[in-house]
Amino acid sequence: MAQSSATQPDGAAEIARVPTLYYAPHNLQSFSCHVTPDWEGLAKQFGGTNTLADQSDLQFLKSIRLTAQDNLTQGGSVDWNIPDGIVPPPELAGRLPPLRQGLDRAFEVFFSFWNAVVTGDIFSQPADAGGITRDTTGWHTHEADASQSIDETFDRDLFLLSMKTVDSHGTRLVKPHFADTPDGRLVTSVELETTPAGSTATHAGRIGIGYSIVDGFHLPTTVSVLATGVSVEFTLTNCTAVKANQSTIPSGP
Repeated sequence: MAQSSATQPDGAAEIARVPTLYYAPHNLQSFSCHVTPDWEGLAKQFGGTNTLADQSDLQFLKSIRLTAQDNLTQGGSVDWNIPDGIVPPPELAGRLPPLRQGLDRAFEVFFSFWNAVVTGDIFSQPADAGGITRDTTGWHTHEADASQSIDETFDRDLFLLSMKTVDSHGTRLVKPHFADTPDGRLVTSVELETTPAGSTATHAGRIGIGYSIVDGFHLPTTVSVLATGVSVEFTLTNCTAVKANQSTIPSGP
């Protein structure tokens, strides 16, 4: 039986409170971590089956110092630092650029998604109440302009089930998964499907995320990324967090 209009929740009000249900480190300005990739897996992926026949390849890769930095609003990046006097073995030198591009791509995919969740940018807030509908399974939002359309589906408890974006580049479907924590819903994984414009071929991907508490914040410390052209696992250690000005940004994790 349908609810009466007096007891039905207001759609705009329900969707407006969605970001408050999810983990958002409000006073986190940025963080940085040391990065340790699965170098052996990366080297084999970008260099073929004989990549590590000479262990000097692996020794060189492990000498590279990687630092991830993320300021949440402008995106994350990875700084590469090869110690002075250390050069790649001749058989590895030609494979190093695509390997680096693959790792940089993995971080780009990860940070673009994780930042969108913790800043709340991923959650649609249609200006027109007509873009919010409800059925027996949950809620649906729709936004569109001349450049793209965004459709999101939530269950009855306002867990985000999927986000579909269509623009000039094609179609992208995101299906995230969350864990409940006392600080809000924390994203733990996401399934990705992309279909380039003009193509019927769909490319599947996945991100997995494990966390640790750093200075009171839930920060990613184990990450796996499977995306077009790259499959990477890495750990983030020795993380440091920079807090924003407490007087201008609400306090709390």
